[in-house]
Amino acid sequence: MTRLNVDNMQSIREHHKSNERFLLQNINCSFLDIGAHAMNIDIRKAELETLKAACVPITTGLGEITGFSKNVSSILTDCCGVKSFVTNNKDIAGFQEAYERGADILFAADDYTFSAFNLKDHLYADNSKATGRGFAVALELAAGSMEGMEVLVLGAGPVGQAGADYLTERKAIVKVFDKSIGKAKDLETKNKKVEVLSNLGNTSWKYILEATNSTDTISEDNITNDTICSAPGVPLGLEESAINKSKLVIHNLLELGVVTMLCGVLKV
Repeated sequence: MTRLNVDNMQSIREHHKSNERFLLQNINCSFLDIGAHAMNIDIRKAELETLKAACVPITTGLGEITGFSKNVSSILTDCCGVKSFVTNNKDIAGFQEAYERGADILFAADDYTFSAFNLKDHLYADNSKATGRGFAVALELAAGSMEGMEVLVLGAGPVGQAGADYLTERKAIVKVFDKSIGKAKDLETKNKKVEVLSNLGNTSWKYILEATNSTDTISEDNITNDTICSAPGVPLGLEESAINKSKLVIHNLLELGVVTMLCGVLKV
């Protein structure tokens, strides 16, 4: 999981509503539509409005990211209609407070793991897996269908792996590139349907899932005027010229992952 910073928190606070409008305008789907599709559930906002979610600040490791829990809470409320709050206490005391205040679902993150827990139905969702599936779904919805389509997955970490798994489920032809050939080979071992690329070169792609944590991973040479890129990577890995040339770039820092995590812990 990429550790976000205070500047990221400010951007999320300012743009999470406009990011959802962008999705509605370009693929006619909300964050909740995409998250529900990713987790194969059918939900209604009226049902979500009966839920209570607690966001617990965690101070271990490098410490709490100012504004993180508040942003998660805002996304849950604004995008999903869930009654959400940030606990006054932190760490284990925050978990206890969430339970005492009747939370159905708990969200918490440290330096390495960001998870959601359904306290009543004993379900949990991992952010990396939820984010990978959510952005892969966004790519599919933007494209219309992934069956038989060649897709480049950049990054073979947990997010890229989850995205590649979803895309192969949808019968896409998935090519994976990671600067670490070991990571790419690990993904290939887990998912025999993907093909590992030894280099990216100047090949252009129509469909891209960009799940790296590097800047300028994708150049203008890798893009066509019809390219659709779904990019959970932080920071965004496209050069400015590549963004301008693309038909559509789907990118947000936290929103889609959080909403898909919520969908992943709902009992249906």
